[in-house]
Amino acid sequence: METIDTLPATDLKILQDKDGFMYGVDAVLLSHFALECIRNENSVVDLGCGNGVMPLLLAAHSRAKQITGIEIQEKAAELARKNVELNGLSQKIRILQGNVSDIASICCCGGFDCSAGCEMPEVQTSTVGWGGVLQNDLPQKNSADVVISNPPYMKYDAASWSDKNSTEKLTAARHELYANLDDFVGAAAFLLKSKGRFCLIHRPNRLSEIFSALQKYRLEPKRMQLVFPVADRPPTMVLIEARKNAASDLKILEPLIMYSAPGQKSPQMEKIYSFGATEALR
Repeated sequence: METIDTLPATDLKILQDKDGFMYGVDAVLLSHFALECIRNENSVVDLGCGNGVMPLLLAAHSRAKQITGIEIQEKAAELARKNVELNGLSQKIRILQGNVSDIASICCCGGFDCSAGCEMPEVQTSTVGWGGVLQNDLPQKNSADVVISNPPYMKYDAASWSDKNSTEKLTAARHELYANLDDFVGAAAFLLKSKGRFCLIHRPNRLSEIFSALQKYRLEPKRMQLVFPVADRPPTMVLIEARKNAASDLKILEPLIMYSAPGQKSPQMEKIYSFGATEALR
């Protein structure tokens, strides 16, 4: 069953699967955080785009030239494509289905089986992926200016999995069922130009793993902001910007407090949800 909502500070509509993973505050936080990195005519890739919420928000609030969403789940990718069409953004946003753990094949042939080495004439000359995406329009290695990702936060162990009532699509959205943290960071490094920026939202309890993976792929952390539900509670999310092949120089931003009181957004969050009247357009 689908529901339709309006995205923050836009007139854009988004269809959401009520039985699937509907977008939350983390998608808004990361989209706003990434605006600091996106310049005029930049190319942006969203790894694990779900129903397309962040590509839509960035299309509305940045001057990115091209935004590519990559999503492994077929139904979510289809919904993202519907959302792109619904808002008339097919010329700016493209959605590809594939697993970020095999990012090279997505760049090669849009997520299709490229076991033949892409020597087949139909792969070379026809459209691939969805919606007439040509091979030379697919994201390429070392080509993206900015990569963003809101990946699954939790590890998955089938032997100890306890939530038997969860659907596969919900499990995959929340847990590393198909790809893990290393896969997402590695895919970002594969796609980014030298000095390109990677923006990530994740859980603070995995910070050591995050920094280890970033270092492994030569992505140097540049900005970090902890997100607190309220001032007197521990942080529940962390926003990180890293740059490919950059020197070390990490800035810790002021804490982001989401709520001043139960149900009342803080001034920081009010500004984020208004996207600062699109102040970050560059």
